[in-house]
This record gives sequence, structure tokens and C-alpha cells, in this order.
Amino acid sequence: MVANQRLFEEFRLAGMDLAELHWLLLQRFKGAMQPGSEEVVYPGNANRYSVKVRFEQSRIVDILAGPNLTAAEIDCLANQIASELLTSSGTGVANVILFAHLPVDGWYKHPDFLQILPAPQDAPRPGCLMADHPFLLQFIFPKSSNWAIRNIRKATRGREIALLLTGLLAGSISSGGRGEHHWTLLSEGAAGVLRTEYLPEGYVCPGFVEESDTFEPTDGIPQLPEVEPKQYYSRWAISSDSRFEVPENLASLLSGFYKLPSELRDQFRRACIWFEVAHRLYVTSRSAAFAALVSSVEALMFPVKAGGVCNGCGRPIGKSITERFVEFLEEMAPATEEIEKARKRLYRVRSALLHGGQLLPSDFRGISPGPRLGEEFENMDHAQRLVRLVLANWLRKQVEVMRD
Repeated sequence: MVANQRLFEEFRLAGMDLAELHWLLLQRFKGAMQPGSEEVVYPGNANRYSVKVRFEQSRIVDILAGPNLTAAEIDCLANQIASELLTSSGTGVANVILFAHLPVDGWYKHPDFLQILPAPQDAPRPGCLMADHPFLLQFIFPKSSNWAIRNIRKATRGREIALLLTGLLAGSISSGGRGEHHWTLLSEGAAGVLRTEYLPEGYVCPGFVEESDTFEPTDGIPQLPEVEPKQYYSRWAISSDSRFEVPENLASLLSGFYKLPSELRDQFRRACIWFEVAHRLYVTSRSAAFAALVSSVEALMFPVKAGGVCNGCGRPIGKSITERFVEFLEEMAPATEEIEKARKRLYRVRSALLHGGQLLPSDFRGISPGPRLGEEFENMDHAQRLVRLVLANWLRKQVEVMRD
């Protein structure tokens, strides 16, 4: 018996992804359970298990042999981890469909890891401009001989890139539905007779291939226009003449993200997730969507050490979160006339929502016309654009710091 033997060094787990190790052990031992908040045992028996994994905030800190693990099994498990998690199996190209606020009619390529293309010719497309327009995202990912690990790597990499594009590209980028069901109107026959059916969200592209060896060729496809960054992030309206474009510095921002320390990458991902949440909540509750935009900004603000408490009033010494929020926006979104208006609106609505206990009118009235709904729409639109500018400038500044 080798119970409680530490296997972290033997299995070379430093820096290994917890989700990948979890699925490998789940496959091997056919079950798992979590007896503590930061440990999992395999299989799922608190007293008769083979392996215990300890972690802190999704980081593996130790792995211990359980009472059911033999010395021979340790060697087999070490070989499997080396073969399926640690040994390179080369790279592949994953293909996924994302959706944009405007039709994507050209290509963009970052030579190191991604390419954007129009959706395949047979892909379903909306019949109007204001819609979710499909496009093809291709990205490079590290393969594994284990199919589950391979899929985890594709999903993790794809999710991360989708978040980066959500935070850095104008308009909206989304990965589509999450399988939720909705009552849906369907039109039948030439007369367009309507009927109702409870259907799941989803998107199917005929003949779509989810993985390939190389990027698709771009022959005959125009390159997406690249716009000077200040001009790109300073636009405050979309018109019928608008096209899907990218900023000229997109490649340097994407490359720079992957050169940042892990804690800064996590920080930017959190901000992008809040930004994505704001987009999803826009129809459900604009108040909640606005609060998510505020959270996106605050996720990028570095924490400050507590400055003690005033003996006279008992309040903390130092700048309040509101003062820090205002200063941070001034740093990340230097004032122009439009930006200054957007900042003032963001301060005002933020205070009303988070400190005054108020909600935006549309949460009470829905889409019914009424006073202040036009102002609310304009405030929300300006806030989204301002926060995207903050995201892009924050990432650019961190990349510049790393360069220096």
C-alpha cells in the first residue's frame, strides 16, 4: 500500500490544467467525489479511493495516493499522464461558428493562432441587417491522443478567444445560444400561417467540419478593413453603411495578451466576461446590464491596500471606490467631447443604480414608450462603447509595460 504518498513531483503536475487532469482521472477511475472544498478523490468513495487531488483556485497544489492505489498503478498512471497530458501531439485547427452584429464579408488572420472568415456558403443567414450574423473562427490548439482532453483544449481555447474578440471588437460578438428552450413563432406555407412551438436555441451548418489541419485558404475573399485604433474605438454610431472591421492593432493586442502574466490574463478575462454578461442581459434588464458594464471596468482596477480608519468619523482613510472609479476612467479613456459625455453619463447612472437604489425605466415599462427611455437607450449605448475603449486601452497599456 502506498496511501498518502505525494505524487505531485513524480507526475510533473506543476502548471498542469486542473480540468484536464480531472477528466483523465475520471475516465480512468470511473467516478469522483469532492469531500472538501478544495480536494477531489477518484473514484467517488471518501474512504476507498485511489487518488486525491488538492487544489487552490483551480491550481493543482498536490496529488496523493489513496488507500486503493498500488505501486504498479502509480507507474501506469504516470505513463498515462505523460502520454496524454505532457507529451506534445502537435497542433490542430478548430473551427467554430460565432456571431457578429454586422455581416462578416472578409478575412482577418493572426498568423500565430487564429483566422476569421465569412460563414460557409451553405450556412443559414438572417434576412435582415440588425441580427446575429454567423462567421467562421479558426484557431490553433494543442492536440492530445485522449479525445476528452483534446475537446477540453478546443473548448477552453475557443472560449478564451471568443471572450477576447468580445472585448476588443466593436459591436457584439457572441457564441450563440446555450441550448435554452423558448416559445418560438414559426411561419408555414405561402400564406405564412403562424404556429407556436417550444424549441431549443441552436445553430446547424450543413457539412460543417469542426477540426482541420490548416487554416482555410482566403483566395477570392477580401481582407477585412483595418482601422486606426483611436478612430475605431471612438465611433459612437452604426449606420446602414457600417461594415465589420477590425482595429489595426488587433494582432498586437492578441499577441500581448498571451505574453502577460497569468494573473493579468485572468483579470482581463474577468472584465471580458462581465462585458459579455452585459450584452446578454440587455433585453432582460438594462439595469443589470449596466451594472455588469460597471463590474467590467472595476475588474480591471488594481486593488489598493487599506489605509486605516479615521479616528473621528470611523470611515476608511483614502480614496473611495467611486473616486478611484472616476480616476481610472479618466486614465483609460482620455477625454474627447463624446468620451467626456459618456463618462459623465456612466458616473451618473452608476451612482443611481448602485448607491441610490434606483432602476432604469425600461425595467418597469418594458418596451412601452415613455419618458426617459430614449435617454436610457443612449446612455446604455455610450456606456458599452466607453467600456470597450477602456478594455482595449487597459490591455494596450499592460502590453506596453511588459515591453518596457
